[in-house]
Amino acid sequence: MTRGRNHSAGLAGLEDRPRSGRPGTVDEAEVVVRTLEGPPEKLGVTHWSSPLLAVELRLSNVAVTKVWRKRKIQPWRSETFKFSTDPELKAKVPSRPRRSSMTPASSRTAIRRRV
Repeated sequence: MTRGRNHSAGLAGLEDRPRSGRPGTVDEAEVVVRTLEGPPEKLGVTHWSSPLLAVELRLSNVAVTKVWRKRKIQPWRSETFKFSTDPELKAKVPSRPRRSSMTPASSRTAIRRRV
């Protein structure tokens, strides 16, 4: 009988009514603070993932994700530069960047010749 309640109560009838069950126990402030502090170095990661933070705070990763969505927090999209924690990074990255055999000027010349 929601329609009847809304009609008789007016705009006040649109407000949420008390719900049954236990209220939520997630401390959103703690989730936000720990997210912004970043993970400890012992974990070897540059930013929190919801499962990692959930284990640290003894919550479910769904609870962490809900707080992040509600507060529009995306720890993987930080505006600051993050160093890689990969110990084998130097071996994976070439010492000098490779250059294309075709520079922008020569590619324009090649296009003009074809026309």
